[in-house]
Amino acid sequence: MELDHSNLLNEFEDFGLTPNLKVLIKCSELLRKYDITADTLVNHWIGFAATKLNNEAPSLENLVAFENDLSKELSAKTKIKSEPLSESPVIHNITTINQL
Repeated sequence: MELDHSNLLNEFEDFGLTPNLKVLIKCSELLRKYDITADTLVNHWIGFAATKLNNEAPSLENLVAFENDLSKELSAKTKIKSEPLSESPVIHNITTINQL
């Protein structure tokens, strides 16, 4: 757990952010809940904060909205990855079109 906090703090500090301990604890929970790395979480945070929070620093209040956004984004990626690709494309010609 302490390692999570340290990794998170280092990642946030790379962007000039120094979240408090309560925020780091909540972020550590998100790491475990979504099975992501500190780097992934902070990169998502930076994108989220830039587009939706006018680059605010992380707080317990805005982490709630962030988690909702993160959850949607990660589940969308999972759905994309889990959809099997067709073995081969369906090609129609005059014969198959007439059969339809």
